[in-house]
Amino acid sequence: MDANLTFESLPLIPGIGNVSAFRNDTNIMNIAAGYNEAWIFDWKINTAFLFLYVALNFPIILLFVLHPPFRSSFSFYVTVLAVCNIVQGVGNALVVLLYAIVKPFNIYVDALSVYVPEVLYMLPIQIHALISFSRLWALSFPIHYRLYHNMKLAGILCGATIVFTHLLTAPYILSNTLGIAIYGIDENYAPMLQIVVKDTPLTFLVLSYPMVLGLYCRRHQKKTELTKLKDTQMQKRRQTRKQVLQSTLQSP
Repeated sequence: MDANLTFESLPLIPGIGNVSAFRNDTNIMNIAAGYNEAWIFDWKINTAFLFLYVALNFPIILLFVLHPPFRSSFSFYVTVLAVCNIVQGVGNALVVLLYAIVKPFNIYVDALSVYVPEVLYMLPIQIHALISFSRLWALSFPIHYRLYHNMKLAGILCGATIVFTHLLTAPYILSNTLGIAIYGIDENYAPMLQIVVKDTPLTFLVLSYPMVLGLYCRRHQKKTELTKLKDTQMQKRRQTRKQVLQSTLQSP
C-alpha cells in the first residue's frame, strides 16, 4: 500500500466520484461486496456533516438535561434520536479518518466501515418509527396513552430497540468482515436481517405518517366542532337570559 495515500488518491467510483471507503485493494473490495459503502464521500463533506449533526442535535440534548419542564416521554424519544444522529455523524467521520491513517489494510477498520451504515444509519429510522408509534397511540387511544405511557416505558422501548438491533446485526458483521464462524449465520440470514432491521421500520414509517396526519386532522376537526357547539350553546343561554331580563323589566 502506498505510504503517501491521500483522500484524493483513492479510486473513483463511476457516477459517484471520490469515495474514501473504497481503497485499491482486492481484499476490501471482496469483503465489501454486497454492501453499499458509497455513503462515505469526501472527508470535508463528512466533517461538515458532523458539525451539522452536532449543531442541530446537541441543543436538544442540553434542553432535555438542563430544562426539567421539557422532559416528557415524547421529548425523551426526540432526545434519543438526537443522540443517535450525533453518534452516526461521529462514526461516519471516524471511519473516514481511520481509512486515511491506518496502513496497511486492517480488517477491524473494515468491520467498523460496515457497522456504521448497517447499524448507526438504521437506528435513527427505528427511533423515528417509535415516535410514530407513540403518536398513533396518543391519537388513537388518548386516555390509555396518558395512563400507561411514561418516560420509563419510552426508555425501555428505546433501549430494547438499540439492543435488539445490535444483537441481530453484530453476528452478521463479525462473520462477514472478521471471518468468525457463527452458528446460524448463512446465506439466509442477510434477507432476514434486511426485512427485520431495515424494511419493516421503513414500511411502518411510510404507512404511519399518513395515519398520524389523518388522526390529527380528525381530532382537530372534532375540537373545532366542539368549540362551535359550545359557542352556540353559550349564545343561546345569553339570548335566553336577555329575554328573561327584558320580560322582567317590562312586567308591571
